[in-house]
Amino acid sequence: MESGLELKKALSLFRDLLNASWSSVLQFENVSGDEHFNDFRINWLQGNWELTVEQSLLKGPHFLEIYGEGADFGTASSRVFCPEASPTHRIICHVKLENILLNTNVDAAVEQDETNKILFDSFVKITDEGWYKEAPDFDCVLADYGNTQIIFKFTDAEYSLEEIVV
Repeated sequence: MESGLELKKALSLFRDLLNASWSSVLQFENVSGDEHFNDFRINWLQGNWELTVEQSLLKGPHFLEIYGEGADFGTASSRVFCPEASPTHRIICHVKLENILLNTNVDAAVEQDETNKILFDSFVKITDEGWYKEAPDFDCVLADYGNTQIIFKFTDAEYSLEEIVV
């Protein structure tokens, strides 16, 4: 597998793709009539995640966890390509607690250790109102931590690939 440096570069390139393409993605979504269900957007995100980040990092029969909500083609899978595949790897975020900008569950304390890992979900931005949304400049990461989600600046964390042991 690749080292953290290559992983962060792949994530950075995907973020660049989002920033460069986002206005077109939203226009296609509006034309497709999916503005209420976001089908076009989430399918586009998942498909490009698989084609870029996943394929640049993992070779052979290895797959990342889905990006964000994953795709929605009406099947049991949230993948675009190889819908029968199960994830074999996930992205762990290593962020200092003081760099967390938002915790969606104020009652949940965040203490990263070997049993409580911060898992990459998607790129977002913090709004002027202090919440988050899926929009350029995609400078933050939305990550899962147990029953809560946290947000932090992409550049304030390091990332590693971890094999999912079943």
